[in-house]
Amino acid sequence: QKKYPLKTREIDDWYDLGHTSGLIKVKNSYILKNPHQLLEKKGNKYLQLVSKLETLSPLLTLQRGYTMTKKEGKVITKSTDVKKKDIIEIVFSDGSVNAEIK
Repeated sequence: QKKYPLKTREIDDWYDLGHTSGLIKVKNSYILKNPHQLLEKKGNKYLQLVSKLETLSPLLTLQRGYTMTKKEGKVITKSTDVKKKDIIEIVFSDGSVNAEIK
């Protein structure tokens, strides 16, 4: 039994037998002609996507010196979300502390 991918000579043999449906596309495909370039292109796309995800990472934002402030486990986004005597959690890149609003 033959293993895939087909070698060029095997594809030519299929042409001789009249089995050309779909094989023209396979023989002329970018994948068969340039497998290393295809892998490199996909690898570069992967690295671009990872880079975009890293810029959105809250952990990297904390490492740049910002903090995340939470009240009852939910992120505080407005000053009106807190009032006097509320206990908040301030999250740093290396840990967190609790504080009370005065």
